[in-house]
Amino acid sequence: MELINLIRRDQSRRKIKRPLRITSYLAVSAIANRYGLSEKFLEKLDNVPQAPTGLGFVGGPIKEKQRLEAVPFPLSDSGQYRIARQIAKAAENPYLAYAKSPDEILLSKYLYAINPWIQAELLRSRHFEALILSESAKSRLKAISAFFEQLQPAENLPTKASLKKRLSGKTKEGPAKGNRTIAPEGPAIDALNSRMKALREFIDFVEDTNGSKGGIWPEK
Repeated sequence: MELINLIRRDQSRRKIKRPLRITSYLAVSAIANRYGLSEKFLEKLDNVPQAPTGLGFVGGPIKEKQRLEAVPFPLSDSGQYRIARQIAKAAENPYLAYAKSPDEILLSKYLYAINPWIQAELLRSRHFEALILSESAKSRLKAISAFFEQLQPAENLPTKASLKKRLSGKTKEGPAKGNRTIAPEGPAIDALNSRMKALREFIDFVEDTNGSKGGIWPEK
């Protein structure tokens, strides 16, 4: 009786449908078939853009991920199969399997190069251009934060009010010494703080898995 139960449990486990693992080739094949990609597309792979043009986090449309499901056994003729294989080989990288459109094929290598640790959920649901812009926003945010850290030691960072007093001559503190940066004027500090806030909001707008997956980013 125990043996029969073991056999039944084993049969039940085998009946469970396992999700299809989408390979780079399957993803590229689905894109190539939908968009009719030809050998001319291979020429574009030789001149892949380093980053999308424009500053999406300043204001403008954020591309949405296209809806495209890859199939395990694509119905492709010999020519389509050959093109898909060539594209997949030329653009090979771990993020290629998550591409849903020709422009994402072109951007996948660059995105992987700047951040190879992006969550699979973001790769599945966010356009690669939006993720690249988010990485750019992180770099700018880090640069501004580093600038503020150079103003004073971390344990004694000046407030906006103290910086304004120093620059107006209402304090006896001298200019920054050593590797410290002389503090900018009050309006410049306010502008940098506003910029940091906008960058953080843009990153949340793109990467919040419970939020928007695209649309118009409000101008800051």
